[in-house]
Amino acid sequence: MRRYFAVIVHYTSPRSTFRLVEALGSSSARPDFTVIVDHADIPYDLPTDKTVIVKRQSNKGYVAGLTVGLKVIQSLGGQSDDVVICLNNDVEISSGTMKGLREWAESRSNPFLAGDKLGVVNLFTGRAHLPPMPEILMGKQYVHGSVLVAPLHVFQVTQLPLGLYMYWEDVVFSWSVSKAGIPLLPLPRIGITHNDAVEPLPPLKKYYLVRNGAYVLENYTSSFWRVYWKALNSGRYLYHRLSGHTDLAQALVDRKSIVI
Repeated sequence: MRRYFAVIVHYTSPRSTFRLVEALGSSSARPDFTVIVDHADIPYDLPTDKTVIVKRQSNKGYVAGLTVGLKVIQSLGGQSDDVVICLNNDVEISSGTMKGLREWAESRSNPFLAGDKLGVVNLFTGRAHLPPMPEILMGKQYVHGSVLVAPLHVFQVTQLPLGLYMYWEDVVFSWSVSKAGIPLLPLPRIGITHNDAVEPLPPLKKYYLVRNGAYVLENYTSSFWRVYWKALNSGRYLYHRLSGHTDLAQALVDRKSIVI
């Protein structure tokens, strides 16, 4: 019988993590196991039944946390057809979310990668758009990383990218999964909420956003777009260097040394 595993990466806001764990545990269709990968300075210590907490010595990013969670699932006897639900700790779910998710997943016999939000990267501008979004002619779809749902087999065939630390990991993973012939699907409306904060990015986050975006667009697109972005990124580097934007200029230099 197919089992369901949830993986939550905890970094900040114990209240958000506890609320999500409690919502998962109180569902009549609760996961068979919930794995919490703890990246916080103050350990998360609110264990519940069928919950495994893994304390990490260092924070190497969201995807690194998910990778640890996947290894725990394998140690718990996870099979290739079992379903893994990867969640940001600030995702909120309703009492019927797990029941709806199980019913939806059980109706699918083939591999899939699904999420509550399917976004599109505009290959001309390099900007990612989430619903509601304009129609984009030169766009490429991806599953937003706040909620990733797939059979364990999908995570084994296409490994999560570990070299980005933050930003664009969901794009790389989605495009790699799609290249393997596995469809990207939207989850039905089953009571999942994740509100992306709209606020100015601090310098470090902006650095990773620019660095990783430049790398991904040069390495995970078609040959035409790779040539286009290599030329454009060279121009962007000169612009930021001459404008005194040293962090962004460095980000564009550092894109060349990324190892996924």
